Amino acid sequence: MTLQPPPHHVELEENRLHYSGWNVLEAFVGAWLFLSPWILGHHDRSGFVWTSMILGAVVIVGSLASAAASSATTTVLVDRHHWWGWATIGIAAFVLVSPFLFGFWHATSALLNCIVTGVVLAVIGLAITGTARRNIEDSSERF
Repeated sequence: MTLQPPPHHVELEENRLHYSGWNVLEAFVGAWLFLSPWILGHHDRSGFVWTSMILGAVVIVGSLASAAASSATTTVLVDRHHWWGWATIGIAAFVLVSPFLFGFWHATSALLNCIVTGVVLAVIGLAITGTARRNIEDSSERF
């Protein structure tokens, strides 16, 4: 049995690397979030540690999965991946309020870390959502 090429030509999304680039950047932010309790010396604050570890791991896995899925996608499939941008915005909101929910707002460096990381994640989430929307609109104009 020999492998046959697909019967029609499949075009990859022209902006897929731009979209994947945002996801890879987000994975680095997730890695920072995961490691920040130890880097900043707050590994004794359980709320900060658990929030950072769980959300950091979710961001790393989700962003790399989204980057892998979108890096080889066609315009038709891009709309299936834009939900990750909205999930990132939700994670960012939780990171921003977590110091107040878990009572580590008095630790200045932990509080600043959550504020900066939350804002960066929100910006990346908005960029991912905007890129996906632009690709969806572009693909609908092609048909």
